Amino acid sequence: MAKRFFETTIWTQNQWFRTLPPKSKLFWFYILSSCDSVGVWEEDFDLASFVIGEEIIKEEVYAELTGKIKILSDKKIWIIGFCSFQYGELIRENKKN
Repeated sequence: MAKRFFETTIWTQNQWFRTLPPKSKLFWFYILSSCDSVGVWEEDFDLASFVIGEEIIKEEVYAELTGKIKILSDKKIWIIGFCSFQYGELIRENKKN
């Protein structure tokens, strides 16, 4: 089971996050917790909708996440800054990275 760090001040000190609709906030945390170890999420909007309890529409949430994600292919996105937030600075010589 993967463990992830979350910024607790996101609820009060992050203007971008505060303006999101509730289902988009849930989607953001869903992809943060279900992406792989480098921040790549393979699209599964049926599962995301089921887990969140509301229909998640790709075009809507991707528009709201502009600047926070990068579309890698038709089925994969990358969460920008995921690695540096979760792991700190990655150094090639560090075998643990």
